Amino acid sequence: ADAIKILKKVVGQDSDNINAYLQLGNLLRSTNPQQSAKIHQSLTVRPKLSKLISKAINQALALDYAELSDYKRAKIEAELVLKYDKNSLWVNQFLLQIAEKQHNWEIASGLATKIQKLTGNKDVRQLAEIHLQAGNDKVEMDDSKAALQHFQKAVKIDPTFSKPYLHIGDIFEDENNLK
Repeated sequence: ADAIKILKKVVGQDSDNINAYLQLGNLLRSTNPQQSAKIHQSLTVRPKLSKLISKAINQALALDYAELSDYKRAKIEAELVLKYDKNSLWVNQFLLQIAEKQHNWEIASGLATKIQKLTGNKDVRQLAEIHLQAGNDKVEMDDSKAALQHFQKAVKIDPTFSKPYLHIGDIFEDENNLK
């Protein structure tokens, strides 16, 4: 609360202090994300913004919109950050979270693979989990054939992952395929 008061005083005295506005918006995000988005959005119309400041504004807006559950706009803002840094780990992880929340498993799989390349950490379980979730979505849509394909892909990616085997067994049992 004290930081917000100080930042409001700073921007009141110097309306050109973009960093103060950015920080003020960031502090407000958890308590008032709508206001945070308004503050950050107002910064986008400022003339002659450096690439670094533009990137910070887009990143702040992406976080604001995600806090507001407006994933479409959050994704747009995050993709603008990619214009400045296509290998940004933060952006790729953020976009992965959005893809998972929206159950867009194809995009999630591609982003997870890209993140693993960027970090050098190969995580077959993460990729298998994505296919497991995709399979679960297909089960909910009564598309057992597509679900089975995703579960089998999860097993192929990580043969030690037991959950897909259970789901495969459930599908076969539902189809009276007891072999």
